[in-house]
Amino acid sequence: MHDYEPKDAGMSGAALLDLSNTVLSHFRKYLGKDFPIIASGGVLDLESYHKKISLGADLVQLYTGIIYKGPGLVQKLVNETRDF
Repeated sequence: MHDYEPKDAGMSGAALLDLSNTVLSHFRKYLGKDFPIIASGGVLDLESYHKKISLGADLVQLYTGIIYKGPGLVQKLVNETRDF
């Protein structure tokens, strides 16, 4: 494993997207397809949500996206991912 120590405290949202995607990818490879993973970090829109799923997340946790985009983001993601 790599040492992913943030340089500044309080990293969240878009600043974590690339790092959290890298970690997600490593964990999926290490844990295999049968181990459930809930991914978070930088999910602000449909594209970042789909990226988490494509990297192996079974579920995606939202926080910063809801803060900045409002609770309607959840319904938007549900509506736009029904055929995913």
